[in-house]
Amino acid sequence: MQTSVEHPVGAAVSLRERNRRETWSALYEAAASLAEERGPSAVTVDDIASRAGVSKRTFFNYFGTKEDAMLGFREPRLTDAAVAAFRGGDGTLLDRTVALIIAAIHESTDLPSTGGRRLALVRAHPELRGRLDALAGMLESLVAPHIADELATDHVPLDAPAERDPDQRRAAATFMLATTIVRFAYKTDLAQVAAGDERPALDAALDLFRDLLRKES
Repeated sequence: MQTSVEHPVGAAVSLRERNRRETWSALYEAAASLAEERGPSAVTVDDIASRAGVSKRTFFNYFGTKEDAMLGFREPRLTDAAVAAFRGGDGTLLDRTVALIIAAIHESTDLPSTGGRRLALVRAHPELRGRLDALAGMLESLVAPHIADELATDHVPLDAPAERDPDQRRAAATFMLATTIVRFAYKTDLAQVAAGDERPALDAALDLFRDLLRKES
């Protein structure tokens, strides 16, 4: 009897998630296509919603701004599972920080394989870079406090004009190095990342930066 109740619920959740992803994809495709056709400044939220076949209210259930929709990103976030994996992982603090950043990026998009199109759009329309940088900047408020916790110290924002103790400096350096490694992997191995196979690119980037640091020490 319990099974007969659980199956419909599971099916309903699956259908709801499928519909959500389809709506997200339709909005992203509409926004990116319109931006490519007209340029971002000539596109409105109403235009995007109309092409995607949804209401303006629905648009804002998925994206905060039209630029977010064009880039295929929403504000990054972390799941409890990602945080637990960071805290309980066996790798180095740097390894685990890279993994945590990637987890936040994955939670910010339903289509992680759109990096090539996003990069081309930003290159063609540099005004989008500011929003992309703002979204990337939000990673600090999500990830950096967990690094500080691992080092048993308080988090100090990177742009804060404050004195830092050695552990706070280490926390800041770990976050900045991890973000640099992720950016390097995404930029130099974009085809592999766009194909949905980013792990080899990240592992190669980690190995390269470790080798550089060893040779410079």
